Amino acid sequence: MISSSWRSLSLVACVAFVAAGCGLSSSTSSSMKGRSWSSGGTEPKPGITVGEVNVITLSQNGVPQTVVFWADATDCLSGMKSSSGNSGGMFQMSLTAADGVSDIEVDLDAQGVATVAIGDQQYSLAAGNVFLLKTSGDALEVRQLQIDADWMGLEDYQPLAEDSDELQTFFLGAVIDADSSQDGDAAVENTDGESPAQTPESASGSASGSN
Repeated sequence: MISSSWRSLSLVACVAFVAAGCGLSSSTSSSMKGRSWSSGGTEPKPGITVGEVNVITLSQNGVPQTVVFWADATDCLSGMKSSSGNSGGMFQMSLTAADGVSDIEVDLDAQGVATVAIGDQQYSLAAGNVFLLKTSGDALEVRQLQIDADWMGLEDYQPLAEDSDELQTFFLGAVIDADSSQDGDAAVENTDGESPAQTPESASGSASGSN
């Protein structure tokens, strides 16, 4: 039996601006929900039976942009903070890998265009909204995918990994035996020790819409 642990943190910041004499408003918001899991077993499989997912949503005038960061270890994503204003919104965090710490930044401009920076690399969401993060090698590896995450709850990511040849090949270098992914029944709970810049919200509600 596999037991899972939950970590959910929602950081929300909204700023409204009313143009003088026009009655037009512009608003941005950001939120994050996340989960980490460890299914135990004698041979943990990074990114599959052990992992961490943060789902971030930045919204401009009610139009959301969702970005998923999927790491192959627990407690490697930290220092979450968000900001928003008339010119757009931003979400920041840190990623710890074997070769050091990298900054992650999701930026939403005033036109609603989102970009992602991981370390010194820039990514356009037009190429995919899911970022796989392989932290255990000599250097951080990133793979960008397009996945329809709007329907997914936080509990759906681990089963997706166990069914996806593409995810397993990236994280493990080979496809695993489906039966072997269920060995062991230990679980490790992961919580973010950093204090967020905004007030945390309840973990209740949809997991796929936002850390």
